[in-house]
Parts: sequence; structure tokens; C-alpha cells
Amino acid sequence: MKTSVTLRPQPKLELHYTQAMEKSLQVLTWNRAELMRQLRLRQKNNPYLRTIQSDWLNFTSSPTSLKADLCGQLSNLKQPIQKHICQILIESLNDQGFLDDSLQDLAQTFHVPLPVLELHLSWLQQLEPAGVGGKECAGMLDFTAAAFWLSESDRIFNCL
Repeated sequence: MKTSVTLRPQPKLELHYTQAMEKSLQVLTWNRAELMRQLRLRQKNNPYLRTIQSDWLNFTSSPTSLKADLCGQLSNLKQPIQKHICQILIESLNDQGFLDDSLQDLAQTFHVPLPVLELHLSWLQQLEPAGVGGKECAGMLDFTAAAFWLSESDRIFNCL
């Protein structure tokens, strides 16, 4: 009886967390002032670095309202009447994005047929943030959950 022993190399993957990796990741925690200070410091130590004035370091975000954001998303509506009706609905929203008035009252006030107003409300509810135009918090959560599950099912379906 003959016994043989063979050696087969087994690849082994190991990840070592180094101090260089930690320093690289630390950059992600810096605020704008710290980032600028570090860039200036590195520029003083390295004569080959040049100062490049870029917009991404000097950005300022202008605060916008929910209503302004929603109106900006209406650009894909082709007919002016569609935009006008959606803008009526947007102006009827409160600051939290709820629709305080009933659709019947809005239809009577603006002389728009109720089915047309309901159609435009459904378009409005497809804009970001999800759930805008609900009657109360539960309604907004229903729209948000429906949007989430729809996007999840699309992703699952596309993977099959």
C-alpha cells in the first residue's frame, strides 16, 4: 500500500487595515474649512501643486422652498394648461406638503372639472419628494411606500 501526499495551494484573501488607509478615509470627515486648510498646507509642502479655483469648493446652496422645487419638476409637462393646473395644486399645499383643501373645493374655486384635478394630483404625487400632495401623514406614507415598492419591484424584475 502506497500513500502519497500532495500539496495544493489554497488562495487566501486577507484585508489589512493600514494607517495609510485610515488617513485616506479621514478626508471624508473634514468640513469645508478643514479641507481648504489641508489643501493649503499640502500646497506649501509640495511646490508642484498649483492652486486651482474650482466651483465645487466655493459652492453655496441657495435654500429653496418645497413649492419652488415642485414647480421646477414640472418642466416635462408639455401643455401650458397642465402646468397651470399642477401649479394651482402646488400653491394649495401647506409647508409640509399636505393638501389641506378638498379637491371638490379646489375644483369649484378654480372652475376645473374634478376628474381633471384628480389626474393632475396623481401627476403631482409622482414628483419628489414621494408622497407630496397627501391629505394627512398617513396618506403621504401610503404614497411613499407605494413609490418604494414600485421601484423595488422594478429593480427585482430587471434583474430576472
